[in-house]
Amino acid sequence: MVLQRGALTSVWGTSTKIGDLVELLLDGAVVARRIVDSTHVWQIFFKPPSNPGPHVLTASSSLGNVSISDVLFGDVWVCSGQSNMEFMTLGLQNATEEYIDAANYPNIRLFKVDHAVSATPLQELTKVGQVWNKASKAAVNAFTPSALFNAMINPLLRNTIYGAIWYQGESNSGRAAAYACEFPAMIDDWRAKFHQYSLTTNANFPFGFVQLAPWRPNPKSRAFSDLRWSQTAEVGFVPNSKMNNTFMAVAIDLPDYTSPYGSIHPRYKHDIARRLGLSSLAVAYHQTGFDYQGPFPTSYKLDRVHSHVVIEFDHGNTPIEVRETTGFEICCTYVNHICEEYAGGWKNATMTSHSTTSVTLDAHNCNVGGVRYAWRESPCELRKCAVYSRDSNLPAPPFKHEAFLQ
Repeated sequence: MVLQRGALTSVWGTSTKIGDLVELLLDGAVVARRIVDSTHVWQIFFKPPSNPGPHVLTASSSLGNVSISDVLFGDVWVCSGQSNMEFMTLGLQNATEEYIDAANYPNIRLFKVDHAVSATPLQELTKVGQVWNKASKAAVNAFTPSALFNAMINPLLRNTIYGAIWYQGESNSGRAAAYACEFPAMIDDWRAKFHQYSLTTNANFPFGFVQLAPWRPNPKSRAFSDLRWSQTAEVGFVPNSKMNNTFMAVAIDLPDYTSPYGSIHPRYKHDIARRLGLSSLAVAYHQTGFDYQGPFPTSYKLDRVHSHVVIEFDHGNTPIEVRETTGFEICCTYVNHICEEYAGGWKNATMTSHSTTSVTLDAHNCNVGGVRYAWRESPCELRKCAVYSRDSNLPAPPFKHEAFLQ
């Protein structure tokens, strides 16, 4: 088991005896006491030791003792979402390497909540697929936490956690506009509830997520593109003013059309894990001195003399790598700030040149009312989208800019 390190952590349980005194012992020494309340719950808060462990934790009352051994104090992350979050390790492209590498992390513990549903919020888990286990081939292969909130997340709310990561959105791709509001609201709700019930979880804990990966090779639907935009609250990157203390792994360049699990379940989860881990170091752990995001546009300029659009990334401060010249579109329209399919429409824009910090697009015969990038369900081949950070190897996320260019 892993309990959250830091200033205070929460340990709780239930008892049949209301009013009974429960003592919590760590390695035989009492660290805190609590009375069982009228709902049969006892919840104890105590300062974790500086030594991560392993320790023995014991709850003692007039009814007896319950002990848990091999208890560590570290960071607890809740991992949730849908089928891509519960994708099993044996399905990865590099599964063998992951199994071998697991032995190098003996202090990682894995806990799985099995699928369950409830019409009302539950206080205790009804199904546990895997108790706290060390990282191993068997444990890593079974590590598949996901959630239906009432039955699978609500019972965890009294626990102190460090943060959460989320991989979901494919099933919402037909209603992107709503998702742009619902997703930030869900994050806020999780933060409020974990803080309210644990009394020790940060009310603004870090929340990471995976932007949708490709699905089919040549679909006409733009639903995934719109949903990716909505995952960032229609800003294009995180963290932002609508989604503070969040981080994201861009996955638009990781198609897996031959995946035996269906192309909606790409096997390149190690790429996603590296990108998510890198961004977590910056946002969740406040480490500095490295790029944790791919390039993002900071200016769009129209060269009317040469009929070119010049897109500069990151104020010219981050060197880019250009791997392809495709993926850009411009909107030709005659109505200010309108870039709809019927109003002249979006059309492919050829990249004519690039510098270390910008790309130049051909805009001949177009009254440019917008620019967008990677606005396809599957924008490119494996690791071959157009723009990457030269130093961090991170892809630029999809973006769009709808305004007449000056």
